[in-house]
Amino acid sequence: MAFIKPIEKLEVQRTLSDTTELMVGVLAQNKQGVYFQFDQSYLDTYGNLSPFSLAFNRDVQLAPKSPHNGLHGVFSDCLPDEWGLLLQDRVFRKNNIMPNFVTQMDRYLLLAV
Repeated sequence: MAFIKPIEKLEVQRTLSDTTELMVGVLAQNKQGVYFQFDQSYLDTYGNLSPFSLAFNRDVQLAPKSPHNGLHGVFSDCLPDEWGLLLQDRVFRKNNIMPNFVTQMDRYLLLAV
C-alpha cells in the first residue's frame, strides 16, 4: 500500500443562494493539528459560521482533537457519516492508499472533486 502526502492548505468558500461565491477563510494542517483563519472581507460582511466554537476574528484557531476527529465542527459536519467514510476507505484501498494515513482534510478535499 502507498502513502499519500497530506494536503496542507484548503481555501474555504461559501456559495450563497444567489450563486455568489465567497472566500470564508483558510484551513491548514501540520503535525500539531488543523487550523482555521477567517478571511478579512468575510469578517467585514457576514456572520460567524460557527459562533459556539469559532472566534469571529482573524486569529488562527486550532481545532480540538475531539469530538470531531481534529476538525472544527462546522467543517467536520461536511464529511460523510460512517458509511460514507467506509466507502471512501474502499476507494483508497482500491487505489493502493492506506486509509489510516488519510487526514480529515484529505477526505474533505475528496468531496470537492
